[in-house]
Amino acid sequence: MVEIITEKMRCEASLKDSRRSILDSFGYKKILNDRYGPDEYLFFREGDDLVPLVAKEGMATFYGGPQFNHANFLPENPKLLDTMLKYLVEQDYRFRLLSVNNDIFSLLDPAFRKYDVPYQPEWHYKKPEVFQAETFIEQFSVRKIRRSYRYAFIKKREYRFETIPFGQFVNIFPQIMKKHRNYFRQRGLKSAWEGKEELLLSILGYFEKNEQSLIRCIYRDDEPAALYTIVYDQKEMLLYFGGSLETKDHYISKIWYYDMLEHATTIARKLNIESINALRGNYATKRRFGFTPHPLYALVRDPQWHIRRDSEISDEEYCRIYGRDFGAETYPPKPKLLKPKRIWPILSGRLSAQNRN
Repeated sequence: MVEIITEKMRCEASLKDSRRSILDSFGYKKILNDRYGPDEYLFFREGDDLVPLVAKEGMATFYGGPQFNHANFLPENPKLLDTMLKYLVEQDYRFRLLSVNNDIFSLLDPAFRKYDVPYQPEWHYKKPEVFQAETFIEQFSVRKIRRSYRYAFIKKREYRFETIPFGQFVNIFPQIMKKHRNYFRQRGLKSAWEGKEELLLSILGYFEKNEQSLIRCIYRDDEPAALYTIVYDQKEMLLYFGGSLETKDHYISKIWYYDMLEHATTIARKLNIESINALRGNYATKRRFGFTPHPLYALVRDPQWHIRRDSEISDEEYCRIYGRDFGAETYPPKPKLLKPKRIWPILSGRLSAQNRN
């Protein structure tokens, strides 16, 4: 029988021993969840299978909230999935179950397949050899592009590259984030980390204490021009935070990628780590440097969500990556009357959602 756990202490206790990856660890998720501050806990469990949800203002998400919440997993348990989705729909929750690593579409009841939406993929670097800039540059068949990447490689000598201990990083963190915010603003954008700088520092501090990490800063004329952070253990490696800090420097994006891939692939080769996960976003540069899209999935019931595919990925590539269409595109919503009386599974704790009806 499916149990719904609503008591925070029991919910968090059920997560402490679960870890499939660095970003699935309880420590990482708890930092996000404490910052998010949900109103309700809705953990759906059957045996060893668990779907850890929280809700805030009527919106259900995975434990940790909707932002920076990577590496989520849905059990391949049709009964549990069906019970969870029926409950959320009948209790009129909106939900955004994002960044799901596994594809459970075929296990969904047809009535719920319409909630399967396109979601931006991650970008993984899967080449086993240590990155060699010269070899990389020679692969470009277009002379103009090859010259641009070669010139950036030559320009590296004008920059200073430094591995930053975490204590030193904390000292320069305000300066880095100011430049980071301005870099986005000057391009007419807003960084996802703007207003969440303390959260980012807490996360990086957690990585420093619990994982292996590398922080590299690239300087030009003693001013930070780029910074990146790599986080890894014995099985995986992440490019968690990083990027250019100078909009007028036309070569810095290539230069810090050269440095990052040289260091990351050297570590990965020593530890037999098969790929480097650069997470989502900034796909143009990642693609140029050999990163390839890796599928992520999402279930969404929210009228404010815009159902659309990534414009930078062709339909052919979507077909190759996912191997199927998305439910939201093939199962359009249809009005349906809900059954008025439903006996729900065992409730562990008091559900404030019941008071809405």
